[in-house]
Amino acid sequence: MKSLIKIILHIALSAGAVLLVANYIEGINVSGWQAALVVVFALFVVKYTIKPILTIVTLPINLFTLGLFSFVINGFVLWGVARYVEGFEVTTLVAGIIGAFTISVIKTLGGHIIDALV
Repeated sequence: MKSLIKIILHIALSAGAVLLVANYIEGINVSGWQAALVVVFALFVVKYTIKPILTIVTLPINLFTLGLFSFVINGFVLWGVARYVEGFEVTTLVAGIIGAFTISVIKTLGGHIIDALV
């Protein structure tokens, strides 16, 4: 039961992070909680299917930039998800990079808090 509560809290945290980023970063828009939950699901699917392939293909560039190119990959993934999720919009790749980084930071910090409390 505890693990189910953790999963629900992590999903809510992720959706909240998407909504927060949409409110504060120009170039990212989301229509509401429903769209944010669909974005979280789409990011989950892409994270475990397409992103590993992108990471392998861009490995030489990532090694050359000492890992900084992974920010571009994450922004590209967020921008790509926005093309397919209705109610979610990322207008530029730069907004996608900043948004993906911010979502990642919020999820990491919030995830540690959830794991400590539950």
